[in-house]
Amino acid sequence: MINNYGCTPDDGKTCNAVPSPDREPILAMLSMANDLTMKALDMALHISSQVLGNPMPDMNTKDPMCMRDAVDKHVGDLKILCEELNSIMQGLGV
Repeated sequence: MINNYGCTPDDGKTCNAVPSPDREPILAMLSMANDLTMKALDMALHISSQVLGNPMPDMNTKDPMCMRDAVDKHVGDLKILCEELNSIMQGLGV
């Protein structure tokens, strides 16, 4: 779950988390999108494991600390999902 914190960059590399009450709707939508992405990724990994015999990777991730981290994590998860779906398609000869 993404905490209700905004991000104030100090030097462009670090994030200082500060409470941000006006971002609740955005965070709720991002959290829902991330949950759906993780469900789809889990299903794709199970298909790949069961149909193609590929091993299930360990998906250890840390919780995001700020909005930038949350968006970056979500984009990374979507990239992994696309790569996994491409792998399934190639394995099935599609």
